[in-house]
Amino acid sequence: MPSVRAPSKILAAYPSWLQTTARAIRVLLLAAIVAFCLLLLAVRFVVFPKLENNRDGLTQLLERQIGQPVEIDALATGWDGWNPRVELKGVRILERGGAAPAMVLPAMRLTVAWTSVFFFDLRFKELTIDQPQLSVRRDTAGKLHVAGLTIDPAQSNDDQRLADWLLRQSRIVVHDAAIIWRDELRAAAPLSRISLRPTRSFAWMPLVPS
Repeated sequence: MPSVRAPSKILAAYPSWLQTTARAIRVLLLAAIVAFCLLLLAVRFVVFPKLENNRDGLTQLLERQIGQPVEIDALATGWDGWNPRVELKGVRILERGGAAPAMVLPAMRLTVAWTSVFFFDLRFKELTIDQPQLSVRRDTAGKLHVAGLTIDPAQSNDDQRLADWLLRQSRIVVHDAAIIWRDELRAAAPLSRISLRPTRSFAWMPLVPS
């Protein structure tokens, strides 16, 4: 029928190099769709079972990313639309060289962003933290210890991997945070815990309150 043959005649009217380019784009698009589907299947049937059965792998990955010792009590996996989601329970970030927890995170939901594949870096679409407990300590030398990071006001901090990693995240939401201040320089008793009201939360995109 003439109406059916019309599109092919129109395409044939274009230069050969344009037809070749169009075919190459179709092939690349099809290959990208197939690769994405294979990646989804790999995450569902390979990555998720390994994470659920071996928390040490995720613990080591987080330790490499933030440069701090990490402990995890429980782990579960799921999906947030097309994005993989990991739920963690009992996460503790320890101070370097010691077993004292610098930060306690009772519950975390990590929605992984697909940009992690392109940047070869662990990045999240959203990082949600419920009821975190942060310990801030000033030692006898006047140095601050925050979430395992040592900050010397007299000089620049060379190791800022945790801060740099947080700045690379798209969105971080914190619910019902608690902060404990310990001042060893003044030999003062720890201050009472400061908590946000249950209806309050803090978020940044990135690091901007919303």
